[in-house]
Amino acid sequence: MNKHAIGNNIVEHIRRNHMSQKQLAEKINVTEATMCRWCMGSRQPSVYALKRMSLVFKCTMEDLTYGLLEEHEYDND
Repeated sequence: MNKHAIGNNIVEHIRRNHMSQKQLAEKINVTEATMCRWCMGSRQPSVYALKRMSLVFKCTMEDLTYGLLEEHEYDND
């Protein structure tokens, strides 16, 4: 998975939940600098951090790594 794609997905969830990076960082107990690195795509969050974010956002870990379900088109053929 592309680090930048994960970062973009985290940013999108932050935006949709009307939060700031700082607020999310506090909720999942990481530094604001760490959150910034994840959002910029210079680092990837651990599976544990993804799980904590998924609980905050009420989404799946796959939504954070691959994007929101509604953004994907599926071929049912």
